[in-house]
Amino acid sequence: MKKGNKFTSIDSVSLVPLLQKLDAALAEKSQKAKIVVLGGLAIIAQGFRERATLDIDIAQNRDAAIFIKICNQFAIPVDVITVSSTVDLHHAPTKNIFSGKCLTLEAITAPDLIKLKLERFYKQDPDDIYAMIQKIRMTYDGFKKLFIDMLPDFIGNPRGLILSAQLVVERMFPEKIEDFKKTVSNRP
Repeated sequence: MKKGNKFTSIDSVSLVPLLQKLDAALAEKSQKAKIVVLGGLAIIAQGFRERATLDIDIAQNRDAAIFIKICNQFAIPVDVITVSSTVDLHHAPTKNIFSGKCLTLEAITAPDLIKLKLERFYKQDPDDIYAMIQKIRMTYDGFKKLFIDMLPDFIGNPRGLILSAQLVVERMFPEKIEDFKKTVSNRP
C-alpha cells in the first residue's frame, strides 16, 4: 500500500490493514464515519476480482469530509462520486465490508456496480464487469434486464452505453449476441 512515505495502491492483501489504520486514526480523533464505497475498492473487498486500485471512490454522504481528511493523512486519494444517472447512490443496496471501532464501510453490490461500470466503461471496467458476472453467476437474461432497466434513466448518448453492453454480451454471452442486437434495435 505504501512505498516509503508514498501511497502506491490498495489490493486484497493491504486492504484490511489499511482500513484498520484508518479506523485507528479516526478513533484517535474521536470521530466516526460510515462510508459507501464504489469502484475498485468495492470490487476488491467483495472478492469479485484480484486487482489493485489507486484511489478510493465513495458516495457523497454526511461523513465523506471526515473520511477524506483521514485518508489525506496517509496520502490516499479519495474521489467523491456525487451522481450516477442509473444508480441512486443514496438508496442502492450495500454490503458491509468493514466494521471497526469508528469506521464502517459498505460497498455497492454487484448489480449496481455493473451499472456504474457500464456507464463509464473505462480502463478496468470491462474486466471488472466480466468478473462480477462470473462471480455472481449472472445469466444473459439477468444482464439484459439490468441493461434495459438502465436505459430510461441514462443521461447522455445511449449509443455509448449500448456499445459497452454489446461488448459485454459478445464476451460473456456470445451465443446471445443476435438476441441482444434485436432487443436494442426494437427499443423505442
